Amino acid sequence: MQGYWKKPELTAQAMQDGWLHTRDLGRLDADGYLTVLDRMNDMVSLLGGKVHTSELENVLHSHPGIHHSAVFGTPDTDGMDKIHAVVVPAPDSTVDEAQLRELVRAELGEFYAPVHITFTTRLPLTEAGKPDKKLLREQARNATA
Repeated sequence: MQGYWKKPELTAQAMQDGWLHTRDLGRLDADGYLTVLDRMNDMVSLLGGKVHTSELENVLHSHPGIHHSAVFGTPDTDGMDKIHAVVVPAPDSTVDEAQLRELVRAELGEFYAPVHITFTTRLPLTEAGKPDKKLLREQARNATA
């Protein structure tokens, strides 16, 4: 890549010392294969560590009563990020917040348990077909304001 079309500021941010910084997080295995794990922008910074949202979404998706989910951080009244999950229940599901928090605690530990869980009928999507976390974050802020 040589740069973003007509966006020199964005190009300067992404291109440093000849490297393209995508802000993707991954790991190399013993055979040299790269596995993309998450995006830095999708991590939630909590007091004591960071939560990879994709890990938490994978656990939520493992519940048979969940069709889809999106996890992100929202600032709380104390100014610290809190984990917020927006979930789309499967048809005829009776899953509730307590069940989902217990699932997360059992799989990942208390640190990952969402403080806020919102149920919805569908997630807004970006043009790329991914959950629009920017819009969801804004909606969550407006709901608590």
